[in-house]
Amino acid sequence: MSFIETIQSAIQDSGIKLLGQIQISEEEYAELLAYSKDRINNLQIRTTSPCDLYLSVFLVQVAIRKYTDGNYWEYFKEEINNPALSSAKTNNIGRVFVATLKHYHLFQISRDKYANNAFVENIKAHAYVPNNYLDGYFDFIYAFYEKNLLRQLPDDITEDFAEMSYFFENSLSSSGDSVSLMSVDNRPSKSYRLLKATRSLFATGDVTAVSNILYDHLKMVDDYFDDKQPNDSNRFSVAFSKWIEKTNEIKEAKLKGDRKHSGVFYRKPYFTIDRGNGYASLVIPKQKIREDDLRGSVYALVSVNGKADTYTLNIYRAFGVYVTEEKRIPIDDVFAEFSVSIVSGKTRKFEIESKSYRIFDEDYYEISKLRKGQNYILVSKGSIIKGEKPVYINRDFDEWDEYSFGKINEKSVLYINECPISMTGSFTVGANFENLGEGVTFYSDNKPIRAAYNHPIVSFKVPSSLIGGTLIRCNNSKHFIEYVATSIVDLPDEVETKGVTIILEDILEDKEGMYLIELDEPGKSNKTICKYLLFKDFKCELDKKWYVFDDEAIIDLNSNYEIAPINCYKDSSTNRFIFDLHNQTGVAEFSIKLNNTQFLFNVEINTFKHGFEGALTPSKPDYLWHTDLKNDFNVLIPGASKAFLLYEKNNNIGINGRKKGVEEKNGLFKFDLTDLNQEIHNNANGTNAIRFFFEADKKYLFELYDVLFHNKVIKANMIFDEESGVKVDVDYKGNYDLVIQIIDQNTNETIAEKTVNNGVNNFDDVSPDGIYTMKIFEREGDAFGFFAELKEICEPQYGLGIVNSKTISKCKVTINGVTNNDTVLDFDYNYSILHLEMIDEITFKGKLVEQEKKKDFLGPSRVVLDNVLVECTNEEGVLSVLSIKYEYDEDIFEPLYYDCNEHRLLDCDSLSSNDYSRYIPLFDDSTVYDTLIGRIV
Repeated sequence: MSFIETIQSAIQDSGIKLLGQIQISEEEYAELLAYSKDRINNLQIRTTSPCDLYLSVFLVQVAIRKYTDGNYWEYFKEEINNPALSSAKTNNIGRVFVATLKHYHLFQISRDKYANNAFVENIKAHAYVPNNYLDGYFDFIYAFYEKNLLRQLPDDITEDFAEMSYFFENSLSSSGDSVSLMSVDNRPSKSYRLLKATRSLFATGDVTAVSNILYDHLKMVDDYFDDKQPNDSNRFSVAFSKWIEKTNEIKEAKLKGDRKHSGVFYRKPYFTIDRGNGYASLVIPKQKIREDDLRGSVYALVSVNGKADTYTLNIYRAFGVYVTEEKRIPIDDVFAEFSVSIVSGKTRKFEIESKSYRIFDEDYYEISKLRKGQNYILVSKGSIIKGEKPVYINRDFDEWDEYSFGKINEKSVLYINECPISMTGSFTVGANFENLGEGVTFYSDNKPIRAAYNHPIVSFKVPSSLIGGTLIRCNNSKHFIEYVATSIVDLPDEVETKGVTIILEDILEDKEGMYLIELDEPGKSNKTICKYLLFKDFKCELDKKWYVFDDEAIIDLNSNYEIAPINCYKDSSTNRFIFDLHNQTGVAEFSIKLNNTQFLFNVEINTFKHGFEGALTPSKPDYLWHTDLKNDFNVLIPGASKAFLLYEKNNNIGINGRKKGVEEKNGLFKFDLTDLNQEIHNNANGTNAIRFFFEADKKYLFELYDVLFHNKVIKANMIFDEESGVKVDVDYKGNYDLVIQIIDQNTNETIAEKTVNNGVNNFDDVSPDGIYTMKIFEREGDAFGFFAELKEICEPQYGLGIVNSKTISKCKVTINGVTNNDTVLDFDYNYSILHLEMIDEITFKGKLVEQEKKKDFLGPSRVVLDNVLVECTNEEGVLSVLSIKYEYDEDIFEPLYYDCNEHRLLDCDSLSSNDYSRYIPLFDDSTVYDTLIGRIV
């Protein structure tokens, strides 16, 4: 298979979300390198970028194999042996990469339209973790395993990952490629080297997809404690083996052997026995406390026999949660009833029922039911044990008698004071299924039917006198229960009845289809135990756990069955199904054939919908006009535990009003906004924003409505088209007419006045050669539409002149601000670039002018750098500045530097201090310039 076929197969058949998940050999990488060199040479700069899967995979592979820190594009240029590759070309390559992500519905970090470094962040995110960062990654993995999972790896880490994801979402504001845990309880803080793009992936990526990747690496750590080596030889397993060799912390933990006591992590308090000293302890295991639920300290309130005691619990900081240290409390009566409350911001209560016995494993840690192999049972004095032959251990303890059972198996049943106990615990009637998929419901003859990957375990009751003649029927087969039962036990409260458990996997063939399991007792009609569909290869995955302000959901049904969509459609390019989230049912419907029989199934889509007076939509409006704000507001978000509306006014940081939703049914919350509406209308001349908060698998907070009383102008830019003349490109929100006046700045004469629409508006009477003032008004009429008045709503724009879309040589570039690695830099100087000369269609050279900002005035302007290079993008005929650098030597260009002490721009020859930490190089892929291109007046 060629590398092209390998990549196509991986992207279409494997359901991957990251291009870095595609395994590329050295030979395939060499082919990708050759392909990419040729592709880049022929890649044209266009307004609409094409997608290119193979070039995109190569971009990610460079990040995986070569990236260490700093400027990604320098590594890329070196790899393709093209050091002269322009910033405009690398920017175009980045657009190709993002276009590819969109085409294949892959993960994408949200990016500002003009933030060129976001291309690189997406490339690095798809690398997941570059090779040079793997040691720091496994430091973090082990910390997460120890601090968050408490050295216990569950089958599903989705909930734990969601908590960690929320932690990383809040940490993204910090720059650099590391993440730190704050110190708690005098524990020192610790940092982990973790690429910011990786943290962004953890924070905003698909919870299921990323947690699956994370799980594989956590499994390596978990297996290490069991002396298991990774099965494959991919880059992560190789790096993990090297990391193990030089990491003492995990080696010491393994030597201590304190990873697991019972194979299942206890959240509920349990008992342990000190056999040497003959006393029992109540163990309060490590408890996870969500950040919002912590109120300074945590303590345990333990009540037994009417007496309550309080115990302080030490805590430490984990990723997204706090964790309490284990607490052991000596007790007098191991058989008593206990009540334990973990108290902080919230109270978590555990009840331990009184029993005449407690079961322990070989290390004397309590277990809830018998376990295969060695078990110890403590019983209250005078209790009677029957069944398996026990070994009585007489320790002369006054509190209990102790028995040892060394050969417990699946069929073992013990009777303690006539109560049966076994490996399945207490006897319950029913069928125990392994779920096929969350939110997936199958139907047969319009009735719901269970579906499973494996045959279930069934338990039922049979009169003792009928045991010998009772059958279990499975479709066309029948079996006498006394020959196929896993266990037949006496029931203490039903003397004439037996409890029967059968593992159907042991007696039924592994064949897909519909199964009807019936109980056939002599002289009675058959009784249905369960009916189900057995699938072996069914898989259903959604591209998101929750959909907020999305228009469609992507459903991956990666299986070999004949599946047809009913209320959605199949995307032929990806073989995935697309569901329109505006469908009011919120459920995607399909038909499926199993053994030539057609069934229906539904997939529930967790979609955030909102609206007034019962009209719900998943979309986010550009704005909410104040007259549309009603008192009856509804939100539908299935599975949410709570929901709030938060009101902010005048761009304040903080909450000016809060409303809690009342849940009427699953996921439907209702709000009465009467008081909130009044408060918003009292602020009619200010800004009003309504944000929404809900909790489900994690916390979600986002702006819902921008409430407007007046038009809000986003932009109004004067542009020029050689064929049709002067235009004004307008983007505004609001329900009033928007009126623009163009005034000649020399004569103060109004040249044009026009009511405009969003988009490009023609101003035929305006000459492209003049310099103008632009004023913006809204026309507000009375209730009948008469007596319309103009009200100026923006500061006038002075000194406007037409910027030719093909050149900025007659213009100046004003630098309004600079952002480096998401940090806005402070300046004590104003900067602009003048005397621009055209080098090519998107590249210009000029002089950097500096003007000091004094207390009450601006200092004189002076040229600080000649030969400054300005590289632009041309989107839809509008030039925008992409990067700024200067010519250090002939055809050698260097980035500008930012002086953190003097808050100014410098070239490298002006770095006067040996303390180079005070200087920040403004590389292309980490720096965004906020600029304004204007005509020179």
